[in-house]
Amino acid sequence: MERSTEVEAAVARFYDAMGCGDIEAAQGLLSPHLTAVIGTDYAEWWTGYEAAYAALAAQLEVAGEFGFEPGSLRGFCLGDVGGVEDRAALGLD
Repeated sequence: MERSTEVEAAVARFYDAMGCGDIEAAQGLLSPHLTAVIGTDYAEWWTGYEAAYAALAAQLEVAGEFGFEPGSLRGFCLGDVGGVEDRAALGLD
C-alpha cells in the first residue's frame, strides 16, 4: 500500500461538496464499491454505498451545509483499491 495524492484530492473535493451542501457532487465522489464510512459517533458506521449516501443526504437535510477541515488527511492505494484516514474537524453553519 502506498500513499496516494489522487485519493487525498478526491476526499478534499468530497469535503468541499459537503461544505456547499451539494449532495449530488458528494455522491459522485463515493465509489459504488464503497465498503464503509465511519463517522464520529458510535452509531455512525455505514456499510456500503447506499447506506453511506442515505446517511450523508439525511445529515445535510437536517444540519444544512457542514464543512470538514482536513486534519491529518492521508490517502492510500493498493492497485485500484483506495482508502483514507483523517482526523477532520466538522463545522456546522
